[in-house]
Amino acid sequence: MRRRFRKLLIIIISIVVILIIGGIILKTTGIFTPQKIYGLSGTIKTINNDNITIDAIIALKNGTTKNETKTILIDVNTKITTLKVPIATGNNIPRLVQPTEIEIRISDLKINDKVDITVNPENQKILTAKTIKLVQ
Repeated sequence: MRRRFRKLLIIIISIVVILIIGGIILKTTGIFTPQKIYGLSGTIKTINNDNITIDAIIALKNGTTKNETKTILIDVNTKITTLKVPIATGNNIPRLVQPTEIEIRISDLKINDKVDITVNPENQKILTAKTIKLVQ
């Protein structure tokens, strides 16, 4: 009985050690980071004519997130929008309030604004915005 318990204890300890070492190896090799970034959400830190820098929230494969500063290029094809939500007053309260997406300019963006950005996934070294949505 004692011998069986000792074998079982050794097996359990071995499995725990293997799992811990495997987790460390996976985390340090970057396997949990996304292969391609398709979109980012974050807070604007700097705004220039051709790029913005945000404190981005990056979703990882393991279901967690990490914060990272990212600079995203803006070109002539970048669509910048916000949602305008109609305000119902009086007796004209509709049953369904439908927001409207309206285009805005880069000059309408401000430091500390929250944005959702989709990027061209083909070039991961230089992220170029396809769309920037101001979140209000």
